[in-house]
Formats: sequence, structure tokens, C-alpha cells
Amino acid sequence: MKLFLDYLNKIKFHILLMIFPTIFTGIIFFLYQLSPEPVLYVALLWLLAGLTACMTGFSNYRKCSPYRKKPPAAYTYSHSTGYQSVPHGYTI
Repeated sequence: MKLFLDYLNKIKFHILLMIFPTIFTGIIFFLYQLSPEPVLYVALLWLLAGLTACMTGFSNYRKCSPYRKKPPAAYTYSHSTGYQSVPHGYTI
């Protein structure tokens, strides 16, 4: 959970940028005096696009996170045999 909260803290400006198109579209629909259903539809589309971008970004952030559990140096390389397998629970 700490990793996800750290990620949200790093992208809070981008979250505000994702909210802007929804508000802008709502203002345009309001000025044209359209019913609220199209505004909700567009807001839902922007929300889904933003969530998809957030999930993709978090997946990439998790792969490069400083909080990942790293294997000890003895498990990553051996001069006699080359690269060895990594024990369960560790990532490279």
C-alpha cells in the first residue's frame, strides 16, 4: 500500500491534469445547454482513460521501485558458472 500511495503522491499533478478535460467538456456542454447525460458519458470516458493510464503507470513504477526486494549479490552472479537462478521471493 505504501508503494501505491508513494506513486499517487508523485503523480498528483497529472491527476489534476486528467480532471481538467472533464471540467472543460462539462462547461462546453453546459454552454450549449445540452442534457446532463452526455456530460456524464464524457466524464466516464475520461475517467476510464485516466484510470487506464494510472494503472499502466503504476505497473511501470512498481517494476522500477526502490522498495522492491533485491537479491543478495551472491545470487545474481557467480564467476565460475555465470548467472544463477534467483531464489523464490526475490526479483532482479
